[in-house]
Amino acid sequence: MNHRTDADKLMAALAARMENPAIALDDKGCCLVSLNDNVFAFSFDEERQCLFIQAHAGSLREADNPAAVLEAILEANHLWSGTAGGVLGLDEQSGELGLAYRLDFPLPGDEFPEALLCELLPHLAGVAEWCRDLTAFYA
Repeated sequence: MNHRTDADKLMAALAARMENPAIALDDKGCCLVSLNDNVFAFSFDEERQCLFIQAHAGSLREADNPAAVLEAILEANHLWSGTAGGVLGLDEQSGELGLAYRLDFPLPGDEFPEALLCELLPHLAGVAEWCRDLTAFYA
């Protein structure tokens, strides 16, 4: 079963909440959304039937104490305790930190949670901002 229409419904609810009708997945299943100094990249994966959400979360190369930054990230990643259900990771070539969230379809429950992205994005934005502040603190 293809759940692209479910992903489109979630994006439409987000567009309505943010009063921005341009928020929609394109024909390749991608969309960029700006929120609180964050740019979120959405991409629907047809094969896996999931929606990936990614955001930039700082640069490890800017930190004078990268070990302290990585330790804090590992603590936040442990059981997703500080990541709002996402995962913080490192691009080894660029040294850039990223936040990734995977939303699998079908969604659990009897009722379709149209407000899911509206409720989730502010939390993910907070995680990305925390991580950028962390790298700045150790710069």
